[in-house]
Amino acid sequence: MQELLLLHGYFLSGSGSNLLVRNLASNFAEKDLKTVLVCQERNPEKYSFIRDAIIVEPDTGKLVPYYHNPGGKVILYNPKTSILPVFVYDDYPGFKVKTFTELSIEELERYINEMVTSLKIISANHNIQFVFAQHLIINPYIVKQLGIPYSITVHGSDISYTIERDERYHFYALEGIKGAYKVITLSNELTRRLKPYLDFPEKITEITPGVDGKLFGELAAVNLLQIKGNGRSKETEESFYHGLSQVRSLNELLKYIDFIRKNYDYSLTDQHAGEKLNKVSRGRNLILFLGKHLYAKGPQLLALALPYLLEEKVNAAFVGHGLYREVVEALVYFLRENREDLVAEILNYGEEGYPNPGKMFYEELTKSEKEQYLKLARQNLTGDRVVFTGQIFHPELAAVIQRAKLLVVPSLVKEAFGMVAVEGIAAGALPLVDGEGGMASIITNYTAFLKKKGFNLSLDTFILSKLRTAEGVREIVDKGKRLLELYEKLGEEQIWNLNREFIHSYYDWSRIAQKYRELSQNYWQENPKIC
Repeated sequence: MQELLLLHGYFLSGSGSNLLVRNLASNFAEKDLKTVLVCQERNPEKYSFIRDAIIVEPDTGKLVPYYHNPGGKVILYNPKTSILPVFVYDDYPGFKVKTFTELSIEELERYINEMVTSLKIISANHNIQFVFAQHLIINPYIVKQLGIPYSITVHGSDISYTIERDERYHFYALEGIKGAYKVITLSNELTRRLKPYLDFPEKITEITPGVDGKLFGELAAVNLLQIKGNGRSKETEESFYHGLSQVRSLNELLKYIDFIRKNYDYSLTDQHAGEKLNKVSRGRNLILFLGKHLYAKGPQLLALALPYLLEEKVNAAFVGHGLYREVVEALVYFLRENREDLVAEILNYGEEGYPNPGKMFYEELTKSEKEQYLKLARQNLTGDRVVFTGQIFHPELAAVIQRAKLLVVPSLVKEAFGMVAVEGIAAGALPLVDGEGGMASIITNYTAFLKKKGFNLSLDTFILSKLRTAEGVREIVDKGKRLLELYEKLGEEQIWNLNREFIHSYYDWSRIAQKYRELSQNYWQENPKIC
């Protein structure tokens, strides 16, 4: 029987590409499509669609099964590679991690050879007819060596973190594209950014990602107190905050963060995450940041806006993990404690290649404005009003978003799509997102839908057009307050119903998975002799 292969270099939660792969696999399983999934997810028990999980040892040729679920349908393979190449550095326990731009040619070629060998071992045990290769770098080049037809799904990180930064990857990208049947982009923005590197524009097809309408569009039967993980403990958190009072410089802070991280797995949900969320959430009253905690994703910008926004009788939660989490927590703490020196030092701690609107905002406050701002910070940025939870997984994540009135996505990265914005809308929140990149197309669709329903709201209502300037933080405050007023005016039930209908019309995963399936069917129809 013919089988499909989903080729992905990473995991099944956290990033947009991880979520895309997970939803494709889940939907393929629902349609009883024979599916092989190749990625590094090592917790298959979290996903009911996985039947078997098997480690592939390319050096020995061995297949080592380690999980079986008779109710699942997808077979998961984990290639055992010498290194895990990533776009943005993060710690992944059990893996030697380097960014693509840091890899030597020898390391890259070894990884490619290990993956090619692993795929040959896998394909010898299956009748693979088509491969959906995730990421332009480096999977398409790898699967091309097997001679199996494939398509490519390009993600924003392929361009932002490899092709635009390291010319070595132009060759691998072009070779991968040459052999592909189709090149799938997630938005008009990504298509535009890809074209300078693409000699085959006729191969491009846009398939927008989606969201699980059942999971996010129905009231989650999850009590917040049930949300617990194996990440940071309450004792470690108390120790972390106690230690912050002793920090005297940014350098001391960064060393302290390195020390405290040795006490827990920061990629997991905090052990008392539900307890914290229950404390700040009363019905729908949250402002939410959701996603990877990186400087370029902008959590610090929302943190800086909170002293003003929390005047609106709302609380805030930062959900997600990343190497920047503790820095933002420290920023909130030092704002509350009015430690102006350390606030300024943290805001000087930016990332090369990205603007620093937080620093610009803080430096442009007049003396009287800063006094009032820090007074509000003392009053509002308390531990019973602002919490950090670590990463939260589905379906618990749906329950958390359903406590939010406002989802803020202040990303300085020109996102290829913006999965978190779609999930926020699906769960009944109003979105406030970056005006550049793929998220703008989501909001364009959203405002067009609302207009058809009789609500004449402009694109500017939900878009942060000044995010990368000194006005960026103030814009989050001004538009955030207006959206909170809009929420009160329209009411929770009306927004919930409108958002569910919008998601069903534009971003339901079952429709999107069908588009992927049709793409592979079209290849077989066009190449019957090959197939």
